[in-house]
Amino acid sequence: MDFTMDQILTIVGRLDDAAGFDTPRERFRRFLREQMTSIDSARTFIEQCRAQSGEQSHRALQDAIVLAGRLLGFDPSFGSYQHDPGVMPQRTVDFYQEIIDFATKAHGGDGRAYTSEYARLFMMPGMGHCRGGNGPDQADWMGVISSWVEKGKAPESITARKMQDGKVVTTRPLCAYPQAARYKGKGDTNDAASFECATPK
Repeated sequence: MDFTMDQILTIVGRLDDAAGFDTPRERFRRFLREQMTSIDSARTFIEQCRAQSGEQSHRALQDAIVLAGRLLGFDPSFGSYQHDPGVMPQRTVDFYQEIIDFATKAHGGDGRAYTSEYARLFMMPGMGHCRGGNGPDQADWMGVISSWVEKGKAPESITARKMQDGKVVTTRPLCAYPQAARYKGKGDTNDAASFECATPK
């Protein structure tokens, strides 16, 4: 990439949700579609976004992740932050359930098993909008996606982490919906190893 992400965001203008075809955010999305043409370029864009802070880089990161998913052949919804007052998590859960219901009607049998072959939902308890909040807010999404697409290894759980002063202070498993992390009853509650994925009763 010839320009840094900070320079690109300065050129296109403030990324907001204003309507229109030639808004700064639409210009940025068109730029991404033209430049993000491989997994390597997607990784570069996403890592540059993650290295920045502030609302601009958070919005850029959302757009880059969505486009990276489409590049890999599916349409992701990485807005399922369970402590975000602006994005209600239940809407994402309902949408995912609609996909399962459609698969059940269209293909018969176990719609959830059919859907999980190409789409899985991982909720992030305690996470704010894009990052922050009380819960772990970071995970190796690109590594998970690459492993699924390139090696056929679908994720059953993903280890999320919370950083403080450059150090990992909490890890927690993110479980494929409808499962959720359940404390085993012993061990450090800040350690993912003390939890297991289980379907809520």
